[in-house]
Amino acid sequence: MQIIGSHRIYLESINSTSTFAQELLSKSNPNEGTVISAGYQTSGKGQGSNKWQSEADKNILLSFILYPKFLKASKQFYLSIFVANAIVNWLDKIIPEQPVRIKWPNDIYVGHQKLGGILIQNTLKADAIEHAVIGIGLNVMQQQFGELSNAVSLSMLTPLDQTLAKLTDDLILQLDHYYRMLANGNFAWQKSAFEQRMLHLGEKASVSTSEGMVEGIVLGIGEDGKIVMNVDGVVRKLGH
Repeated sequence: MQIIGSHRIYLESINSTSTFAQELLSKSNPNEGTVISAGYQTSGKGQGSNKWQSEADKNILLSFILYPKFLKASKQFYLSIFVANAIVNWLDKIIPEQPVRIKWPNDIYVGHQKLGGILIQNTLKADAIEHAVIGIGLNVMQQQFGELSNAVSLSMLTPLDQTLAKLTDDLILQLDHYYRMLANGNFAWQKSAFEQRMLHLGEKASVSTSEGMVEGIVLGIGEDGKIVMNVDGVVRKLGH
């Protein structure tokens, strides 16, 4: 039975789908998997204080609500893992010849250009996740990005013969599939799949971490979602 996408809300314009989802949670008990999507966001959120720049009706802008009771707070990064894996699988079907990568912790890249990002807001209770709001922004049909010189969209990479609505539907099905796999205990495979698609895996790179920019060889991620790097011959785990 479908979880993600079982209930859907579409808004032509909204300040932020993530903010709308949080307000929904504060006022009611929305069904797990409720998806809120929008044609345009006036205050789209990115990681930290970043804003998501998007033209109206050109991109995938959505958030969804989960109650992942099976997931301990210490493993909350697995929400990022399953979402990234679902997006990568969806993209592989659209641009199979392109190098789709995950830039730790939550950006989607094609080569060295950013196609989208993931924003996860968890509400914790003791050692459990009470609820999660997961936001996704993906550049689909937009062609101009102003000062964002490293941004790219699907339509810049390949001719698109599907509507934005159909592409969104297909993505939601992938998200649901990967979430149900995770709920069934499929942790090791999901982590491995994520690592295999990490940008700069096995390469020397400068990575933005909680300790600032760190240069080293990217080795993978830990169970807690921290990046694992070889820094001057020492294996280190670093947060973001």
